Amino acid sequence: MLIDSKSKNNKPSWAEDKLSQIPTMVSDISRKISEYRQSYRELVRDAEVFFEEYPQDYRRLTVLKHKVNTYQDQIEYIENYRKEKGKYPSIKGQPSAQRYMARLVAQQTNSDNELRALEDKLRVQSNKRYEHLDHLTDYMLNLLNGERTFSQFLGTIALSTPSPKEKVRHIRNERYKPIYITALTIALFEELRLKSAFETPFLKEELNKLFPQGERFSLMVDKGISDDASNHTFKPMPADIKMAYRENVLKPIAKAALLQSIGMHSPEANQVLGDDRYRKLSQSERTKLLAIIEKKTADYLKLGVGIPTIKYTSKEHKDTFVTHERRQLAFMLKMLESLKAERHELGDLLRIPMTYA
Repeated sequence: MLIDSKSKNNKPSWAEDKLSQIPTMVSDISRKISEYRQSYRELVRDAEVFFEEYPQDYRRLTVLKHKVNTYQDQIEYIENYRKEKGKYPSIKGQPSAQRYMARLVAQQTNSDNELRALEDKLRVQSNKRYEHLDHLTDYMLNLLNGERTFSQFLGTIALSTPSPKEKVRHIRNERYKPIYITALTIALFEELRLKSAFETPFLKEELNKLFPQGERFSLMVDKGISDDASNHTFKPMPADIKMAYRENVLKPIAKAALLQSIGMHSPEANQVLGDDRYRKLSQSERTKLLAIIEKKTADYLKLGVGIPTIKYTSKEHKDTFVTHERRQLAFMLKMLESLKAERHELGDLLRIPMTYA
C-alpha cells in the first residue's frame, strides 16, 4: 500500500519545500568556497615561482639598464665631439673611432632589445598577478555580502585545532588561514567603521568621500537594523556607494590581509623552517622568519603585483589611474608595516584576526 508522504511526516507541503532548499543553498556556498580555495592555492603556487625567479630577474634588469645607459653616454660623447671638432676623437686601443662607434650602437641595440623583452615579460606576469588578486578579493567580497553568507563562509572555511602527532590539520590550516583572517578583517573593519572613526589619512579621506554626512550604511544588512548600544540605525548600503566602497576601501584591505603571510612561501623562509615547517621555532628563528616574511611580502606586493599596465584613453586618464593605484599600494604596504607597531589601528585591524585565527 502506498503511504502519503504528507501524512507520514505530518508536515505541510510548504515546509517540505522550504527544507528542500537548505541543502542546495549550503551546497552552493560550499562549491563557491571550494573554487575560491583552489584559486587561492594557484596564487600561492605562482608566488613560489616568483620568489624563486625575481632576484635573478631584477638583477638582470639592473645590469641591462646600466649597459644601455653606459653605451648611450659613450655614443653621445663621441657624437658631440664630432659635431664640435668636425672629426671623430682618438680612442685608446681603437684604430678606428667610426668602427668603434658602430660596435657601440650594435651593442646598445642588443642590450636595449634584451631589456625590453625582460621588461615585457615582467609586465605581463605582474599584470596576471594583479588580475588574479583582484579577482580573488572580488570573489571573497561577493561571498561575504550579507550576514547569512558571511556566517556560512566562516563555518565552511573553519580552521581546526591540530594535535601534536599529526600534520594534516597543520597543512590545512596553513593553506586556509589567510582566507579566514581576511574574512574576519573585513568583518572587523565593517564593525569599527559603523561605530568609530579612523585616523589613517587614506581611510579617513576615502570614507569621508563615500559618507560625507556620516551616514550609517551597513554592508552586512539587507534591511535597516537598530543598535541599542550606540542608539544608531544602520541602513542597507545603496548599490552605487557599495561598489565604490568595495573598490576604494574594502579591496585594498582585503588584499593586504590575504597577502600578509605570502612571504612565508619564499626559499629564504623555507630555509629557516627546515624539514618540519610546523615545529615550534626558537625566538631567534621566529625573529628571523618574521623579518623575511615582511621583506618578501613587500617585494611581492611592489614587484610581483605592483601597478598594472593598461591602455589609457588620455593623459588625464593615465594620471588618475596611476595616482589611484599608487595610493592603494602605499596603503596596503603601510597596513602590513603597521603590524610591527603596538596599538596602531591598521596593525590591530590585521593583528586581532591573526591572533584569533
